[in-house]
Amino acid sequence: MSVFLFGYNGLDNIGDDLMFKGVLDSRPTSERKYTSNKNYKIGCEIQVGLIESIFRALLSSEFMIVGGNVFSFERKKSYLKIMMYFFLFMFRKIIRKKNAIDSVGLDLYESKYWRIIVLSTLSLADDLSLRDELSYRFVRRYLKKSKVVYKYDRVYRERENLFSDVRVKDDGDIIWWVSHPAAKKNSNKIKMVNYFNTISIDRKILFFCQDDMDIKRMKEIVSELKLSSGKYEILKYENTKMSEVLDKFGRAKFFITERYHGAVIAESLNKNWLCIPFSEKLNRIKPNYYKL
Repeated sequence: MSVFLFGYNGLDNIGDDLMFKGVLDSRPTSERKYTSNKNYKIGCEIQVGLIESIFRALLSSEFMIVGGNVFSFERKKSYLKIMMYFFLFMFRKIIRKKNAIDSVGLDLYESKYWRIIVLSTLSLADDLSLRDELSYRFVRRYLKKSKVVYKYDRVYRERENLFSDVRVKDDGDIIWWVSHPAAKKNSNKIKMVNYFNTISIDRKILFFCQDDMDIKRMKEIVSELKLSSGKYEILKYENTKMSEVLDKFGRAKFFITERYHGAVIAESLNKNWLCIPFSEKLNRIKPNYYKL
């Protein structure tokens, strides 16, 4: 048996890496797990080149999409991306291979044509799990399938395994999880200042950045809040082991996050958090969301 896993793992995004690791750990150890070549490996997956990736995607016993923004509308090319999955899933249905989609949220504020294409693609999945209630209610309204389930995010579902080695305390810094697209929302400046004024300033702020664009965004925050050099540090995922990052998260006093998985990880570690939303998926998650 073999599975081809498609996700945004191995691309310096800790949320996607943790989702992928959660999937790997939950699969049978005897199963061969393939994925396309990335910057680095997460676990026991077998990375393959472009030609073999196409072959595996078409003919593996199972093809699984692992979370991420696969079903989000980002640009006009997103239509082409979804149509590609539609025809891939259709072909695999014909040859009786399994299609699975895990831990996804849907962009429901685009045109009806986008929603029709997405629903048509989802209808070809044998197993489909949604990570937010709004997406789940939308899909169940049109697809009356017993295999459509609401399971929260994969990171939260696998929290006992993923964070088993993390020492959870509150003697560390305030984590500020940076996301460069948040800079496009002017209203976020007000929230940013208000949040900073509500938290204890006796702790240092540890800015968690995942790429150089996040670093640029972090500098804007530092300037806006007029932080002196001794009041903050930078933790860049690109240069740090995942275990070291999770240790910092486990010791954090508080989370401010501009990314979805910042909230999910804070929830998983029972940390208090606030978000600066710039996308619809962040608007759908509130403190204690997963504890309802």
